Amino acid sequence: MNKVALIALLPMLSLAQAPETWLPERQHVYEFKNVDAQRGEEVVGFVRSLMANQVIFNFEPAFKTAILWPNGNNNQPALLKAEELLKRYDVAPPAPPKVEFTAYLIRATTAEDARGAPNAQPVPAVVAEAIAEMKRTFPYTEYSLLDTAVTEVLHHTEVESLAPGLSLPGLGGVPMPYFYSLSYDDPLVTGKTVTLPRFQFTLRMPVNGANTQYQSSGITTEVSIHEGEKLVLGKVRLSLSQPAVVFLVLTVRLH
Repeated sequence: MNKVALIALLPMLSLAQAPETWLPERQHVYEFKNVDAQRGEEVVGFVRSLMANQVIFNFEPAFKTAILWPNGNNNQPALLKAEELLKRYDVAPPAPPKVEFTAYLIRATTAEDARGAPNAQPVPAVVAEAIAEMKRTFPYTEYSLLDTAVTEVLHHTEVESLAPGLSLPGLGGVPMPYFYSLSYDDPLVTGKTVTLPRFQFTLRMPVNGANTQYQSSGITTEVSIHEGEKLVLGKVRLSLSQPAVVFLVLTVRLH
C-alpha cells in the first residue's frame, strides 16, 4: 500500500518542485557595429528606459555587446522589440562640420601718414561692412589689406606667416619685414556658432631699425563667432614712430 502511494506521489512532487526551464533561445546578443562603447552604453540605457522593465539588459563595453533576456514568461515580443530598437539607434553620428577660419590683417592709418605698405591691397568686399563700422568708431581714415590667412581647424592649430612676412614701413620709412602667427584652440560648434576657448594673434615687429631684433605684441581672447559674421578682434600698434595699426578681422565658414 505504501509503495503504491509513493509511486503515485512522485509525479506530483516533480511537478511542484521543477524550476522554470532556461531556454537559451530566449537570450539575445546584440553587437554594436556603428558606434563606440560609450555611445553603445548610452543607447542601451535609453532603450532600457523605453522598455519599462520588460527586458533585462547587460552591456559589455569591451566587446560593444548587449545581452538581453525577457523579464518574465511570455515576454518574447518585448525582447524582439528591444533588439529592434538597439539596431535602430546603432547609427554612426554625423561627422562634425569642417570649420574654416579666414583672418584678414587690415592696416589702418590716418590721411596725414603718407607711408603706405608695399604689399598692401584694397580692402575686399567681404569685410567692407566691418571697415565702415571701424571708420565710424576709430580716427583712422585709410584702410588696406596686408594679408589673408585661410585655415581649416579641427583641433588646436598654429599658423605662422612665411618669410619674409609682411613688408611694412619701419624707421625712416624704410620697408622692414614683420611676422605674425595665429593660434586656434579646439573649436566647439553649436548650430551656426563656433566658439574658441582661446585664440591668439601675435605680430612680431622690428625695433631699433635692426632686422634681427624683434618685439611681439598681439591679441589673446575667447572667440564666439557666427557663420557670416565679420568679427573685429582688436588692433595692434605697429610702432611708436608711426600712427598705423593692424586690425584683425575674423570670419568663419562651416562646410
